[in-house]
Amino acid sequence: MKGLNAGLAESTWTCIIFYVALVVYVLASAMERNPLYGGVYIWVLFAIKNRAAAYPDIQTHSMIAVIILIVALVGITGLSIYEKMKGKLEKGLFFGIGN
Repeated sequence: MKGLNAGLAESTWTCIIFYVALVVYVLASAMERNPLYGGVYIWVLFAIKNRAAAYPDIQTHSMIAVIILIVALVGITGLSIYEKMKGKLEKGLFFGIGN
């Protein structure tokens, strides 16, 4: 048996890795209160989608991950703005604004 593929195709592993990375980016963005971290992953997903024309499942899952990430980043941005308005924001993209 070559490598560790567990009977899954390479494109399936790619899609799994999309979602693992999605969780990492959402957690990093939420913990740091900086939605720009997730913006980098959106850029990466679009680049992968454009290069993977021969793999429709990769194109589909990359766009699903983009949609999920955009929704999460809108939520993180809203939470950061709310915390800023309440004076509870301790770090992040909006921390130094208006101080």
